[in-house]
Amino acid sequence: MTLDVFEWFSIIGTIAFAVSGAIVAMEEHYDMLGVFVLGLVTAFGGGVVRNLLIGVPVTTLWSQGLLLKTAVISIVIVFVLPNAWIYHWKKSEAFFDAIGLAAFAIQGALYAVEAGLPVSAVMVAAMMTGIGGGMIRDIMAGRKPLVLRDEIYAVWALLAGMAVGIGPMRAAWALLALFAATVTMRMLSVHYKWRLPRRKLHAYGSFDASAAEEGEGNMNMYRVLFVCLGNICRSPMAEAVFRDRVEKAGLAESIEIDSCGTGDWHLGKPPHEGTRRILEGQGISYEGMVARGIRAEDGERFDLLVAMDESNVKAIREALGNETKAEVVRFLSFVPGSRLADVPDPYYTGNFEETYELISEASERLLAHLLETGEVSAAAK
Repeated sequence: MTLDVFEWFSIIGTIAFAVSGAIVAMEEHYDMLGVFVLGLVTAFGGGVVRNLLIGVPVTTLWSQGLLLKTAVISIVIVFVLPNAWIYHWKKSEAFFDAIGLAAFAIQGALYAVEAGLPVSAVMVAAMMTGIGGGMIRDIMAGRKPLVLRDEIYAVWALLAGMAVGIGPMRAAWALLALFAATVTMRMLSVHYKWRLPRRKLHAYGSFDASAAEEGEGNMNMYRVLFVCLGNICRSPMAEAVFRDRVEKAGLAESIEIDSCGTGDWHLGKPPHEGTRRILEGQGISYEGMVARGIRAEDGERFDLLVAMDESNVKAIREALGNETKAEVVRFLSFVPGSRLADVPDPYYTGNFEETYELISEASERLLAHLLETGEVSAAAK
């Protein structure tokens, strides 16, 4: 019974992790091969690391034919799915990810127990099986591993490993109860934003000015995320206009630009027809843009979150908490002496021309600000 149950759990976890890796690859604009590599690494990376730690031959991966086929099929499906379907998946992503975490953590712990390892090794095996793939995924995608910075995640894998390692949690019913408890605790962490204590330290003198002058001080792109309510009117217009300004300034390789909404009413939809009409009239491309919601990782991935109005600022802080590394600002704060503090929402006003004029000026000011403050100066050279 135990084997059958956890085979199903492993299949669900494999699907969740493979899809997660594939989506991250597509967000990073990887080609088809890159999507498959990152999807497979996310699904099986944790198990490979675990096997290395506990002395199990890495080649046992090739005996998992069913899971390999499951991962490949999942990646193929997500690669061809419409964007709207992918964003709907992401709304339930945390739940499926919790299932994968619990299943793989318990699976890793059982492997270590069978190898006759001590409790400490069982805990490490459980943790690395549960989180290893996600960590490798984020590192390969150039992101900070969220499993160590987001809501409590790795701790639940460690505790599941400890429960298996100390002995009582070996019967089928006990393992099922442990699985349910791990999933529940992870979801409670997401819902209530439970986090471990943290301390931030900004190293004095960490920016090397001489290296920057030689083009070596700013290895990563500066990332800007525009945020409005539904991500169909203002923020996609700002994304397109600012990208146009950045490309014309020759800084496309220095600044990454995206947009999102704080609400989920329009997920997967293209920009509003009014926004499209304005952009087409200005000869500005909006190709491939679809609405998405704000995500927990946005606060770590982006350097600057640009809100269209004060309500967006509040919604961003509610969604990401106060621990985000990104700076959160209103767009028109870059326009000295602006008669308005907020960019009006043309979804309600109908005045897309006014919105464009405000966004156009603010985009020029924002780009000038980034150059003046040196955020992109090294890359510009």
